[in-house]
Amino acid sequence: MWILAMAVRNLRRNTWRTVITATAVAASVLLTVTGGHLEYGAWQDRLDASVTALSGHVVLQPEGYQEDPRPRRVMEHSATLAQQVQEAAPDARILRRALVGGLLTSPRNNAAVAVQGVDVEAEAPITRIDDALLRNRENLLAEGVPTEEVDRRVGHFIEAGDSRGVVLGATIAETLEVGVGDKVVLMTQVGDEMESVPLRVRGVYRTGVDLTDGFTAMADISALQPLLPGEDPAHQVAVLLDSADRAPRVKADVIAALGERSAVDIRTWDEAMPQ
Repeated sequence: MWILAMAVRNLRRNTWRTVITATAVAASVLLTVTGGHLEYGAWQDRLDASVTALSGHVVLQPEGYQEDPRPRRVMEHSATLAQQVQEAAPDARILRRALVGGLLTSPRNNAAVAVQGVDVEAEAPITRIDDALLRNRENLLAEGVPTEEVDRRVGHFIEAGDSRGVVLGATIAETLEVGVGDKVVLMTQVGDEMESVPLRVRGVYRTGVDLTDGFTAMADISALQPLLPGEDPAHQVAVLLDSADRAPRVKADVIAALGERSAVDIRTWDEAMPQ
């Protein structure tokens, strides 16, 4: 007890020194805790953005695609596979995706692109591309650009089942000198053959990220499937959950539901994106 009494006496000996020291300690703890929470929140936002755009919390891919993502490596009957996954994870959002890199050409120029074919009805509510289209439209209207000109320069997101529509990053559109309604042709190599498909620009988005605006495009999965081998092909079936912590359990449920499917590689988000 004498130690406690000595401590209280020392604290009361110089009240202002005690108040200043206590305030400094409290402020330091507050800043440390706040900084840690802000850092965790920023990391969680980056994780959610990466998982949503690239893999999903659980992802199904063709065997060998993780190490060698060639376009000819596909999963056939992807709609049936997606339905089976949905039954194994009823509260998840299931997305089919096809990923094709190639050359996009217009009558004036060409540009290297990575085109993501998506199941638009499932993808539209969560894609950041649609948000970028809206921001592009709002920014142009705020600058006083007439609505008719905004419609020509921005357009809209692709609609479900639009097998010819594509939305482009703003830098790609500027390189190709195209706008909404213009025709472009996607050329790519699948196996030993060069394949091509005509597309029509439906929208132009601007995210402010050079890699996204200058290299990526998005189309309905039905627009890319004619370039790929097999019936109803896809490169990924992504499973989006309300929490990343559920990924291992859902992966196990999906494996149990599909049984022995040697042609499908099933991974959680951290296994699919180790970086």
